[in-house]
Amino acid sequence: DTKKLLDKEADSVYMAAVHPILAHKELSENKLIQKLEESPIERFIVTDSIPHKSGVLTAKFTVLSVADLLAEAIKRAVLGESLTELH
Repeated sequence: DTKKLLDKEADSVYMAAVHPILAHKELSENKLIQKLEESPIERFIVTDSIPHKSGVLTAKFTVLSVADLLAEAIKRAVLGESLTELH
C-alpha cells in the first residue's frame, strides 16, 4: 500500500487507472474524491473513457483523453481493418 512504499523511502506514489469507476457503495462520488484527495497518493492518472461530473475531479487528478484512440479502433473494427497498429 502507499504508506509502505513511502515508509521504504519512495519519493512519491502515483496511481493510474485506464477505465476508472469512481464509485463506492457507502460514499457519494464527491466524498470518494475527497477521500482520495486526502490520501498520500501524489497524483491519480485516469482516462476519460468514463465521464465524471464536471468539477468533481480535483487538481490531484490528471485526465488523459482516449477519444481519438477509441474512435480509430471503432472505425477499424467496422471496416474490418487491423487493430494491431493501435497498441
